[in-house]
Amino acid sequence: MRISPMSPPDDSASGRRPLERGFPIERISAIAERERRAKRHYRPIYTMHKWWARRLGSVGRAISLYGLITDADATTIHGEGRQITLDGPDESALAGAIDAVSATDPDALWPWYTSDITIDDVRVYDPFMGGGTFLTEAARFGADVIGTDLNPVAWFVTKTQLGASSVELDAFDAAFESVTAEVAEELTNHYQTPCPHASDDHTADVMHALWVKELDCVSCGDTVPLFGSPRRERSVRPQGRVSGPLPGL
Repeated sequence: MRISPMSPPDDSASGRRPLERGFPIERISAIAERERRAKRHYRPIYTMHKWWARRLGSVGRAISLYGLITDADATTIHGEGRQITLDGPDESALAGAIDAVSATDPDALWPWYTSDITIDDVRVYDPFMGGGTFLTEAARFGADVIGTDLNPVAWFVTKTQLGASSVELDAFDAAFESVTAEVAEELTNHYQTPCPHASDDHTADVMHALWVKELDCVSCGDTVPLFGSPRRERSVRPQGRVSGPLPGL
């Protein structure tokens, strides 16, 4: 059967996941806006390594919630300390909420967004995993996750995120302090720049830097950067923000 574009959407639960019937865009947008401005507080695990255009964890969690939950009997809701909740409103109302999700009522499943949930027998495959946000969020629901990517850094970042729960924090902190003591001073000395707001020789720490490849020009022989402009961004304020080569690099 073919449904014409003018036909009303079929919101029946038969054979369709909640994600296919409705999605709480307004609620997710409100949370995503906060997370976007303070990722290190809301999703610190995704700040361990920079990844361009990383998707927000709140969006990944919502997609996992609405895309993976299809059967209340295969879903376990945990209380504090991961104690299984054997009864109560969450357990009894979940089945009805799964069926109730629709384009007109996308919030039916939303009360479980913050719940600690395990879903039985689900597997998620992301063939272009990038920074691994969706795999990590699906793993929070107990999914068996598989990911691939052409970039080996993507593999390492995602593998590290998924294994973060098994890290001994005391040993990790000790290792971090050891590495910091050995290389921090040498590395940070390379990332200093003249402060535009000081009249003396004061230098400021560089917050962000782009490494740019250089080649010798075949016409004039000069070394030229393979980069369009040293301007990182434009500002409506008079001073603007202009970056250039770091001294000594």
